[in-house]
Amino acid sequence: MYRKVLIVDDDVNFRYAIRELIPWEENGFEVVGEAIHGKQALEILEKESVQVVLTDMEMPIMDGVELTKQIKSRYPDTIVFAMSAYDDFAFVKESMRLGASDYLLKQDFKPEKTMELILGYCREQEDKHKKEFERDMDNEGLLRYLQNEPDCMVEETSYPKLKTRHDLAVFLVQCGQETGNYQPKRAAGVEILFSMHCAPKLWVFLVGIGEIASEKRRHEIYQGILKSLAALFQSEIQIGYSGLEAGFADLPKGFAQGIGVLDYALYFPRQRSFCFQDFRHYEKQREIQYAYIPDSADTGWKKQYEVFLQAMLDKMPGKESLARNFVILLRSFLAKQDIHMEEAQILSFYHKAAGCSTLQEMGSIYEETVIGLQNEQQNRYHGRHNEIRKALEYIGEHYAEDLSLANLSEFVGLSENYFSNLFKKEMGVTLKIYLNTVRIEKAKNLLRETNLRVYEVAELVGYRNATYFMTIFKKITGESVGDYRSSFPKK
Repeated sequence: MYRKVLIVDDDVNFRYAIRELIPWEENGFEVVGEAIHGKQALEILEKESVQVVLTDMEMPIMDGVELTKQIKSRYPDTIVFAMSAYDDFAFVKESMRLGASDYLLKQDFKPEKTMELILGYCREQEDKHKKEFERDMDNEGLLRYLQNEPDCMVEETSYPKLKTRHDLAVFLVQCGQETGNYQPKRAAGVEILFSMHCAPKLWVFLVGIGEIASEKRRHEIYQGILKSLAALFQSEIQIGYSGLEAGFADLPKGFAQGIGVLDYALYFPRQRSFCFQDFRHYEKQREIQYAYIPDSADTGWKKQYEVFLQAMLDKMPGKESLARNFVILLRSFLAKQDIHMEEAQILSFYHKAAGCSTLQEMGSIYEETVIGLQNEQQNRYHGRHNEIRKALEYIGEHYAEDLSLANLSEFVGLSENYFSNLFKKEMGVTLKIYLNTVRIEKAKNLLRETNLRVYEVAELVGYRNATYFMTIFKKITGESVGDYRSSFPKK
């Protein structure tokens, strides 16, 4: 495969010389484009995967300095060579500061020497990528070994430095965000031998603890590591670890213990670190794959929910099992209340629950779902007046619009007074209260599921005044918009 080259220069003669005089093809290169300024070059780069850019410094529209800056920001692996005359060398210095690999003086242009220079940088980068690839392959192999994958074969010559150590400890860090590059070399004075992103929002750190003279010193080292890891991440984290040093053969066991103990974060949301040795007494009562069996008695949903919560706290199932148990509880509620819910909606509920970090968060989603279903059932009109049914359907579709007694009564073909009295008689509440209730239920969904600002939520559900919206919200729900939203942390 050819390495692709882009030539950028507003001088047509010099572009021709670069393209025709340098022996590109015989050295494994292909000139895929030419541009007369930086803006045009960026348009080409969006379409072509270019490895080498040769750019003049002084050009119209966008000069070489700005182009170099844009390339290194968008395509950091692309090699940039600055081309200049003696009298614009200041441009070259700035482009080198921004990431250009080297420069070519136009007055000293020699095709063979230019090719040698470009080849040298390309081979250097390719060697670097090869080493990074080999390192990543080694890391993948070690991670698969830690995860105890059945088809993972560790050769005798693999990881010799790790196999001779007996002071290895595995730390699992569960983070609230997905992005980040966390590869420290040391923590609390001890060596971090391996670090890798091993699952969504999960990192593994393999630490060489060293010789420990006393239990007090052990405690100090572990506390120091925990503080160092907490400082490394810029968001809320939980750390799981076995609490014992091990040799290479026992690393999969330590990894499994660190992963397993992180499940306790579901039930101890305020705790930030979880040592397997400290939680061993819970293991006797815990059932990771526990399946809840609902009580068949016709008790209210709140009573059944209390019994359910106690069962979850007693058995402490894993996250997936816990989310499935919430689905079991929801299906039980639906059956007892004779409420139909589409399978797609139940699946959506499961994914929301499985995405939570604590039992409390899952419980809040369940309560919201149940209360919403009850309200929907209660508000479903079963009367004989088509005008009321027509009005309710219209409100359900147009709640965000400027609805009033006047335009609704006109829509259904009744006088305002008659429609107002009939609505209250049939629904048990005034039109204004009903409309506010519908709007606030819609607002709760937006507050729970999005990061929209309060005034944006207010407008989307039909309130033009955010202050009035917040007043109505508290009146109906009993809590402020801020308190409600804070109980549903965004992922």
